[in-house]
Amino acid sequence: EKENALLLQKSKSSFFNNVTHELKTPLTTISGYSQLLLSPKVEDKNFRNRAINGIFQESERMHSLIVELINISKNLNNPQKELIPIELSTFISRILDNLKIKWKNKAYFLSLDMEDTLILSDTENITSLLTNILDNAIKYSLDNGVIAISLKTQDNLVCLTVENSYEGSTSLVKDKLFEPFVKGTNSTEDCNGLGLYICKEIVNSLNGEITIELHEKTFKLITTFPSFCNISETI
Repeated sequence: EKENALLLQKSKSSFFNNVTHELKTPLTTISGYSQLLLSPKVEDKNFRNRAINGIFQESERMHSLIVELINISKNLNNPQKELIPIELSTFISRILDNLKIKWKNKAYFLSLDMEDTLILSDTENITSLLTNILDNAIKYSLDNGVIAISLKTQDNLVCLTVENSYEGSTSLVKDKLFEPFVKGTNSTEDCNGLGLYICKEIVNSLNGEITIELHEKTFKLITTFPSFCNISETI
């Protein structure tokens, strides 16, 4: 018990240190640009535009991080939520429609192979989980790449597989990608490294499992949940 307590304390300390670092970085940029813009000596219009754009981008990045931290806090402090039968393919289709607006300038091909499936969840968590998974697949997919989504029920388990074209190192320690603030080799600057950590926490709360398969040209995220039909039969 003492060893577990020490590990928990170390984990909390590491998480806090990472949060501090992730918040400090955009704040430093915002503060630096602001000070330069306040200086009467800065007359270069191109620089001023670049500085304003930098302040905006870093503000958006910090806002995204804070929202993610609030979501994590809500899940930790309110673990008991009302669970209802959720038909996953309906949620996936709805979220994909919403993401089309966000990624209207991104070229990709979508392949869907989905069955009607039921799991036991709450709408808030399942929406957050699916949005993270699908948004990441589009964000990190190569231009004109294929995003393949498969949803099946097998052996009393609902299996969601999301695969996207990928160009990065296959030597990554895959389990590490589920830790907070860990970023893949092809992550962009606006990535805060919390997406997969949040996914892992939500899937665990639903008694599911989430794993990663990395291949030379593809990144595959496999999520399994107990089927609601099987749960009902057991009850």
